[in-house]
Amino acid sequence: MPLADALPRLEALVEAAGEVEETAAPEERQCDLCYDAPRSVRFACGHALYCEACAPRVLERDANCPACRQPALPIAATGRLVAAQTTFVYQPPTRAAPHPPPAGGAAVVGGRGGRGGRGGRGGRGGRGGRGGRGRPRGEGRGAGGS
Repeated sequence: MPLADALPRLEALVEAAGEVEETAAPEERQCDLCYDAPRSVRFACGHALYCEACAPRVLERDANCPACRQPALPIAATGRLVAAQTTFVYQPPTRAAPHPPPAGGAAVVGGRGGRGGRGGRGGRGGRGGRGGRGRPRGEGRGAGGS
């Protein structure tokens, strides 16, 4: 499917997903680590996964949210009401303005850029790009020959 066709469909799916709000059952609002206390710490990304006793232990290992890998600090909220709130609030991305065509008029169409579209090693692959026909080891430039 061409990107031009896929993008509107993807945007519609994201928009529809942002409109769905489910209420979590009480057992789903328990700390993901100890399962003994309600979730009471909301990370900067919006996820609330742990109680106040477990969140510091998780953040000692990694300062990113384990659910979305975004920075978890600073802590956005703490307390008993965190478990009753929506766990994650979707923030739709802002749309960037389209880029103007490059100076000089013609836009680049379909090219891969760089080396004539042959990839980073001239299209030959392997080490050195000579297909095994180079100098034997130890006989290269500056090898101390006669």
